[in-house]
Amino acid sequence: MVRAESDVHMVRAESDVHMVRAESDVHMVRAESDVHMVRAASDVHMARAESDVHMVRAESDIHMVRAESDVHMVRAESDVHMVRAESDVHMVRAESEVHMVRAASDVHMVRAESDVHMVRAESDVHMVRAESDVHMVRAASDVHMVRAESEVHMVRAESDVHMFRAESDVHMVRAESDVHMVRAESDVHMVRAESDVHMVRAESPHGQSSE
Repeated sequence: MVRAESDVHMVRAESDVHMVRAESDVHMVRAESDVHMVRAASDVHMARAESDVHMVRAESDIHMVRAESDVHMVRAESDVHMVRAESDVHMVRAESEVHMVRAASDVHMVRAESDVHMVRAESDVHMVRAESDVHMVRAASDVHMVRAESEVHMVRAESDVHMFRAESDVHMVRAESDVHMVRAESDVHMVRAESDVHMVRAESPHGQSSE
């Protein structure tokens, strides 16, 4: 976890979780197989992740480019651009409780005001946005990310993490059974921005691509 007041650059991480919080400008480039969560007060540019999930939350605008094989889901306050999902994306906005389920073909994305439960079984990242503090958990095969306004906790577990989202803080519980969000094949990208979100999905399979 890196927190800088002005400008943060992260380059070439092989297989871990990077979390960067900067007051002005964050650029993340070239991660081989990991999860990037970036929160910047002004703008965030994320490029070149080989096979992972990007969750970016910025106050002004977000550009996300070049994810190898996944589904992008975007929920923004003003305007949302979605480009190139493999099959079928459902976005639902509820006021109470959110369940996300992703199969091989279609993706259900639900945005709620109070409570979000997300659990992933194989190899992607689930993200939850809360108002006060953030828990980030990295397991052996999946990573759960929760984004909030103030502080970030990173914990390494071996299996699976369940997250509960409230307006104030996030509690994480480890269990082997209970699953609210299950995703089997590739990857789900969730981005929540206050103003403007642009997402682009690239076509090539998992693996290293040229810069």
